[in-house]
Amino acid sequence: MSIRLTQPDVVRDRTDLVRKQLVASGYFESITFSFVSDTLADAFTPRGCGLLRVEHGVRKADARLRPSVLPNLLESIKRNQDVGTRGAKLFEVASVYWLEGETATEKRVVALAGEESYASLRGAVEALLVRLDAKKSVSIEPTDRVGFGNGACGKVVWGGVDVGVIGVCDRAVAGTAGLRAAQAVLPAMAELSLDLLVEGVVEVPTLSPLAKFPASERDLSLVVKESVRYAQVEQLVHGLKLADLESVGHVTTYRGKPLEKGTKSLSIQLVFRSPTTTLTSEGVEDRVKQVVHQSAAVLGATLRG
Repeated sequence: MSIRLTQPDVVRDRTDLVRKQLVASGYFESITFSFVSDTLADAFTPRGCGLLRVEHGVRKADARLRPSVLPNLLESIKRNQDVGTRGAKLFEVASVYWLEGETATEKRVVALAGEESYASLRGAVEALLVRLDAKKSVSIEPTDRVGFGNGACGKVVWGGVDVGVIGVCDRAVAGTAGLRAAQAVLPAMAELSLDLLVEGVVEVPTLSPLAKFPASERDLSLVVKESVRYAQVEQLVHGLKLADLESVGHVTTYRGKPLEKGTKSLSIQLVFRSPTTTLTSEGVEDRVKQVVHQSAAVLGATLRG
């Protein structure tokens, strides 16, 4: 009797890692049909694209292949609502399909949708990406995508690569799906390219030595015009190439009195750390003043008192 070893299936193992991380974040895996309902098909079809469908004689209604898994997840949330289960958080790993001209496209994605806040779902997505590779940066950049609310969608950029979208469901789409949440908290949802996630996995993480010297943190609240995005502030800070700057992060965004209409306060945190010595307050303050000065010159920002 001979023993034959099979080669490891890297794609399968890494896909299972994605599943395990989402389960750890409180999501349940959903398995739905590859068709999209006629009522939601147009709401998620990429602009300028068509949908594949089976022959009319085989299936008359709901016969088109789904261009996104999100409408299926929204309908699954609706079924949970119908039986009294609120707060459903679902994900699915599946294929999506559409036509670009005469060319049929198939892609593997992982989609998430839930009766939860955008912040909660974003946290789950960021935790997933950090689990796959803790060294890659994660950012959300504003974009527009069918099925998402106007101004409520962003592309997920992981290590400089656009890997998908995240945001809040369009109110009209939620109503079409029959969700009672359409009048309250709209479902948060995301759809990411599974191929790009699998390609980006780092299975053996690299470790960095523990810091020998303490960090020096400074919080700034910058009052800017509503049109100024946090990403612009972050880019400006990094562009200064400040000595010993370890990180810059978003703390909170505030709108309301006593700020003028059309403005907001962006609170950021600057973290400085030297690998060779303990930083002095004077040295750190000089670098913080550079941020304040450049923010005023480039973005028209003022320091909130």
